[in-house]
Amino acid sequence: MPDHIGRVLRRSLADMGLGPTSDLGRLLDGWEALVGARIAAQASPLAVKETRKGKELVIAVPDAVWRQELSLMQGELLARVNSMLPDGQIG
Repeated sequence: MPDHIGRVLRRSLADMGLGPTSDLGRLLDGWEALVGARIAAQASPLAVKETRKGKELVIAVPDAVWRQELSLMQGELLARVNSMLPDGQIG
């Protein structure tokens, strides 16, 4: 399911002119290389939201087990994600 969501999001972003130069576009394009095939098969970036505290990455996962897994890896994943983005400030 996450792979399908990723394809739909990439197509929708391109249609809106928000291709690979947007934070979400960059993450979608490099997601598997960033997190590895095992995680990419189960998790897909959905949105980068602006909050009062800064930017937040929303990731789709199939169940609570994967939500917990990514939660435990949060620091490592954020470092990888931020290294891929020009302003690198997703928190």
